[in-house]
Amino acid sequence: MKNILTLLIMFLGFLNSFSFLQAQDTTVNSDSLKATLENLSWKELDSIGKKFRNESKFNTSEIYLKKALQVAEKQNGKDSLYAISCRELGITYFYQNKYDKIESLFLEAKEVREKVFGKNHLDYAQSCSNLAVFYETQGLYQKAEPLYLETKKIREKILGKEHVDYASASNNLATLYKNQGLYQKAEPLYLESKEIREKVLGKEHIDYTHSCNNIAILYQEQGNYQKAESFYLEAKEIRKRILGEERSEYATSCNNLATLYRNQGLYQKAEPLFLKAKEIREKELGNQHPYYAYSCSNLATLYYSQKLYQKAEPLYLDRVNARNFLYCFQYV
Repeated sequence: MKNILTLLIMFLGFLNSFSFLQAQDTTVNSDSLKATLENLSWKELDSIGKKFRNESKFNTSEIYLKKALQVAEKQNGKDSLYAISCRELGITYFYQNKYDKIESLFLEAKEVREKVFGKNHLDYAQSCSNLAVFYETQGLYQKAEPLYLETKKIREKILGKEHVDYASASNNLATLYKNQGLYQKAEPLYLESKEIREKVLGKEHIDYTHSCNNIAILYQEQGNYQKAESFYLEAKEIRKRILGEERSEYATSCNNLATLYRNQGLYQKAEPLFLKAKEIREKELGNQHPYYAYSCSNLATLYYSQKLYQKAEPLYLDRVNARNFLYCFQYV
């Protein structure tokens, strides 16, 4: 009984304390950095800022991108480069959880691009999509929907329906509907995106597997496990062929399929898949990565469901030690 209570307290504590922490980010001497920034062009500032962001050095990224924004406005006013800097700084703020600063930057980028290019332009559509993604992550679905719809409409008009960017717009809108439980609206959009990706990219492409995965999740949430399994298996087999069995994308497929089996009480089918996902993530990403933490948590929950507390406890401990949580988010 003591072990059970301990595990419950640990588990609830992990849920409450779950946060997205930055990697260690040290910068050079402030005077030296200031001198360096003054001698860099907008292009260099933008490039270096994004490089630091890709390395999870978000504080340093912010410094360079803020300077890029200042340089863009000083040299050319609020033009297309200024809009790019608004967008890039907004993305860095997202990784820093500075949500109060993001909306104004994305709105500014959208307004500038509308003024410079007009609404019938792909850069304007990108800004609509960025803002929609932000609103969706904040649970502001009513604000996100018209922006996703506008993005989809513009891309259809300029690119046509047989284009991967139009497929992405359909996919994003579908996800918005799925997250609200509007499955009948989401399904045809997911299927449309999948068909376009199959036609344009072929089945042996990672984006096609993303579509399979999204549709599988949709069916799983509706309790249609048989359909969900077939799409999960298709994504898993394609990723195995094109990426191999040692990549994090393949681990995700193993994890998703294992979760489906666990939810049906098929623990013997779930365990080897959870173990495989954990092994791959530890090897490729390290034991301080959030995806490794998820694998520990999933496997621990599997054991806990079977009252295998001695197996579950060390995994919960391993889970809490994975502290480098980064919210992996892609702005399309």
